[in-house]
Amino acid sequence: MLNKIFVFGDSISFGESVSSNKSWPSLLASYFDSVNRNLLVQNFSKNGDTTRLALLRLEFDILKRNPDIVIVQFGLNDCNVWASEFDNCRVNINSFENNLIEICEKIFSSGEKIILLNTNHPTLKKTNFNYQEKSIIYNKSIRKAHDKIKNKYNIHLIDIEEEFNSEQLSDCNFISKSLLDDGIHLSEFGQIKYFEFILKKINLL
Repeated sequence: MLNKIFVFGDSISFGESVSSNKSWPSLLASYFDSVNRNLLVQNFSKNGDTTRLALLRLEFDILKRNPDIVIVQFGLNDCNVWASEFDNCRVNINSFENNLIEICEKIFSSGEKIILLNTNHPTLKKTNFNYQEKSIIYNKSIRKAHDKIKNKYNIHLIDIEEEFNSEQLSDCNFISKSLLDDGIHLSEFGQIKYFEFILKKINLL
């Protein structure tokens, strides 16, 4: 019986710039409350986190608390380019993939778990480099990490990028409606769509 769902991610799952009750993890918690399903949903996401930073807090935030399902989402900070990093991505692509695998392996080593591994949505962020191009590359790395360990662990990919691109085909404004003016964080509409995509996967477990 599933009792605890934890969300482990960055500002996308934290719910940056929307009221806390409107973030997709909060919508998930409210839904399970409304259907009287005895599920504790807790959000251990942190603004600005890369997979490297996430590994440092994994034991305290996730492993010691023994969740049944962990929803993992990182990448949009890992692929970002800062001047202080001398125009390199904050976490290079090879380290990113290995970090994701290590996060998943450590979660599973703490006991029988289900992991839902998210790719990231398309962005419209305007920078002096092609942010969206890097995000696409890092999404491919998320899929590769999933494929490397899917036969070993109970891990399921939620391809958010694919879901968004599919919706965009029927509604040409879907991506812009889903994002805030910064072109990266989710609007209230985008939070609802994330909630729907993730709930659909949870209901199939």
